[in-house]
Amino acid sequence: MPDTYDVLMADGTVRQFRAGQFEELRRVRSAKERNALVTEGWMALDEEIEQGEAPKQPVALEQALTESVVAPPEPPPVTVYVLGRLKAGEAGEQVV
Repeated sequence: MPDTYDVLMADGTVRQFRAGQFEELRRVRSAKERNALVTEGWMALDEEIEQGEAPKQPVALEQALTESVVAPPEPPPVTVYVLGRLKAGEAGEQVV
């Protein structure tokens, strides 16, 4: 995880926060959970892309009976949202 996060605030300013200014950092994989945490006061810090789980492969017997061998599909990308909850009294440093 990065040492600092630049966060766009509601008033249009950008503030920089050090990782140590957060009481807790959390990584979630659904936009619904991300939005729920932001509503509770968490700050959206970053988004990352990871490879998801590979889709289930057909069994060998099924492929043999259909006489077609299909290359395994690529795992879909998954967005990982990084959120943080500030410690009491922390404000960050204004950048812009």
